[in-house]
Amino acid sequence: VCAPKQKRACFYHHLKLCPGVCVGAISKREYGKIIRDLIKFFEGKKQVILKQYKKDMQAAAKEKRFEDAAELRNKIYFLEHIRDIAILKREDEERTGETAAGLFGRIEGYDISNISGTATTASMVVFENGAPAKAEYRKFRIRTVRGSDDPAAVREALTRRLRNPWRHPDLILIDGGWLQVHAAMQVAHEFHLNIPIVGLAKGAKRKKNELICDPGNLDICRQCEKYKKLLIQVRDEAHRFAIKYHRELRNKKMKGV
Repeated sequence: VCAPKQKRACFYHHLKLCPGVCVGAISKREYGKIIRDLIKFFEGKKQVILKQYKKDMQAAAKEKRFEDAAELRNKIYFLEHIRDIAILKREDEERTGETAAGLFGRIEGYDISNISGTATTASMVVFENGAPAKAEYRKFRIRTVRGSDDPAAVREALTRRLRNPWRHPDLILIDGGWLQVHAAMQVAHEFHLNIPIVGLAKGAKRKKNELICDPGNLDICRQCEKYKKLLIQVRDEAHRFAIKYHRELRNKKMKGV
């Protein structure tokens, strides 16, 4: 087991798979940076890390710290050429003729939040290659809807989103039933976009996870059913993000901001 304050380096350190926490070969600050970079990577911020590494490499070379510069150069190379497991899985499925309804592309999840029909907000979360891409999240304060009207709020949020030049999703997931999904389909049709749109209905007691899917597109329905756990994760993340934004607005209102 790799643990601090060991007399001898662990097996993984010799394989260059451990930075040397076990024998104090790395400081707490340096180790913390590694952890933060890993978190950024799994949040889909690879380009942010690359930009910082390139900046650090140039500084190291300028200061004639050539070993540090070479190590950073290697990190940049491997990071630029890393192949995500989900991408490899997608390529394997494509070879076998199976596709995953946008799972390995971009999924956008939408959720509407309000309290007694007031201060309605909408959230948009993004999953890319099956993982959250938090830098792509967006939030909308609904302006045209009065009272509790989730389909109308979905329509406004999606209309405003599609007016922006952001990359189009491969799949749109709506937190709701047929009314919300139908509203989203209408917006996509108005923008002349053929994007699969599905919903996840929670039911009156919020204990169901009923998949709402166009029965005319059986391939999409089958794939969404197969990857339902991921869609639930996207839906739950959209709900969490919507609630967070709604609370921020309430707090500002209470403080008179």
